[in-house]
Amino acid sequence: MKTALRFSVCISLSCLVSISAGIAQKASVSPFSNLRLEQLTEEDGFQNTFITCFSQDSLGFLCLGSAGGIYRFDGYAVKIWAPEKDNPNSLSHHSVWCITGASDGMIWIGTDNGLNRFDPKTETFKQFFH
Repeated sequence: MKTALRFSVCISLSCLVSISAGIAQKASVSPFSNLRLEQLTEEDGFQNTFITCFSQDSLGFLCLGSAGGIYRFDGYAVKIWAPEKDNPNSLSHHSVWCITGASDGMIWIGTDNGLNRFDPKTETFKQFFH
């Protein structure tokens, strides 16, 4: 299981670095001169190794969607959001398939059970069902 997470995170980061490096070559200045990559594992708080999507929010946090909810990584620690029974302000389903940030700072999450809007200021979800 750790291998699948490592592979997913490594592939995703490799794609981002490759694309950004190609752009930086045109400017002849590397934005990655101080880049440090670390491997994140279950010891860092990742309980589910099947990462389905990711996005960086307006605060700079890396949001990772998985088959078990959402992980938010601030560069130091991982925070996990998963559905909470009978809590309408929690994530609507544990299977997260897409995440994107909006210009107003909200984060939109697509799950197996509808759309969710996450407010980073209050750390609450608003659920929209289909």
